[in-house]
Amino acid sequence: MRSATSSRRSNISLESPLLLARGDVNSVLPDDIVYTTVEPCGKRTPGGQGEYMGDCTTNLIDAGVRYVVYAAPDPDASAQTRYKFEQAGSSLRQVNDPHIIRQAITLFNSTVTSSSDALPQ
Repeated sequence: MRSATSSRRSNISLESPLLLARGDVNSVLPDDIVYTTVEPCGKRTPGGQGEYMGDCTTNLIDAGVRYVVYAAPDPDASAQTRYKFEQAGSSLRQVNDPHIIRQAITLFNSTVTSSSDALPQ
């Protein structure tokens, strides 16, 4: 089992560079699990800095990732993310520990430069 943690510092999510760094993006093993601080984005802001990279959910699914565990929900993308994972037959699960969820929100919010990008507490 291998894992990755996401960060959105500078509007770059770890999923894209991680998958590119692996070389063959189709080399994900069937039991690989990706662990992320925040739920993978299901959409990108048109014209935004990360638009050219595509959304994290699609990138993960296209790479063959079938299991994702996240701590903090992304209220702006949850519906799209859940739909895409369901359509792909992939598993998307949030941790059940409120302490871990609060820590993830605090960590994520410490990386954003605009309060409008912050996750609700």
